[in-house]
Amino acid sequence: EAIEAALRRNISETEIAAFFEQNRETLWRIDLYGLRTRDKAEAEDIATRVRSGTANFHLEAMTRSRDEETARRGGYLGRLWRPEVPEDIRMAVFSVDPGEVLGPFSMRHGHEIFLVARIIEPTLEELREEIRDRLYMKLVHDIAARAVVFYPVFSEEG
Repeated sequence: EAIEAALRRNISETEIAAFFEQNRETLWRIDLYGLRTRDKAEAEDIATRVRSGTANFHLEAMTRSRDEETARRGGYLGRLWRPEVPEDIRMAVFSVDPGEVLGPFSMRHGHEIFLVARIIEPTLEELREEIRDRLYMKLVHDIAARAVVFYPVFSEEG
């Protein structure tokens, strides 16, 4: 514990701020909902009705989504870090206002529409300790990668 505390203390505010600036966009998070259908026309119909206000996205996800796991949660995919969002929709979902419905998109498992509930652009202060944790883990990894460990060789005689 003493070594860990010393290593964490040696991570400077300058290093933390530099990491934040270099990785700012990857540190954004999004609360994202999804609804998957097999048929593109069905996805288009749902998206149109949700956009017009004649259908509720969450109820549609619960009753019509082909993704059983997220359907139980009204389509909730989670609070995702930007790199966790599939690359083919990342730009789209992070460029709209919360409350917007996007799609349908042709995805690996069908046709999907998405509801962006919230985009979180955290401040340095909000992420300071998390960044410190990441930098600490990187430091530990780097030290372990350079470490040379010798094992005693036992002879069959001894």
